[in-house]
Amino acid sequence: WSDPLRRLFGQVILVVILLAGIPRGAVAVTIAPFTQDPAPAVPLEPSPPTVEAAPLAVQEVLATATAVAAGGAHTCALTGSGRLQCWGYNLNGELGRGFASGQFGTAQDVLDHTTGVQAVGAARSHTCALTNAGLPGGLVKCWGRNSSGELGRGTSGGVGDGTPQAVIGLPLGATGVSAGGFKTCALETGGDVVCWGGNAYGALG
Repeated sequence: WSDPLRRLFGQVILVVILLAGIPRGAVAVTIAPFTQDPAPAVPLEPSPPTVEAAPLAVQEVLATATAVAAGGAHTCALTGSGRLQCWGYNLNGELGRGFASGQFGTAQDVLDHTTGVQAVGAARSHTCALTNAGLPGGLVKCWGRNSSGELGRGTSGGVGDGTPQAVIGLPLGATGVSAGGFKTCALETGGDVVCWGGNAYGALG
């Protein structure tokens, strides 16, 4: 039986027992109608995030885009003038704004990357860019979360760093960069592919 039925049956038995010991006509008995206990309040779950199942134009990308990279919860676009802009989640500094907090629904300029950027790669919580400054090839810089050493700074750990910094160990620079999950790979000027960061499933080769 359900709990309400058990309670109702128990009340009926109790009334019968009480009435059995009272002389007829000695007292009038009023039986209140059974009312079910109110259901406990259940907290409402937050509404699911808004989704768009068809492409929409991105707002505030200020020049013609030539490349785009989508990460875990952020996106970046490279414009024809070599300007890099990112938008979305920034708790790990993945937007390259110089800090690690907040979220931005419009395109934001990456710190010190308003010109000269050649390529961009976005991963779960970090971003990397290839610039044309200072080396025979291009200079690779990364920013964001560094839990597995994916920023290429020789260390791992930390919540995140929103300031782009050069990857160590690429003396001749690179001609390409790609980021995914907790790792980053670059194509060196001499043609070698090098990777760093998390090596789950042998992802670093």
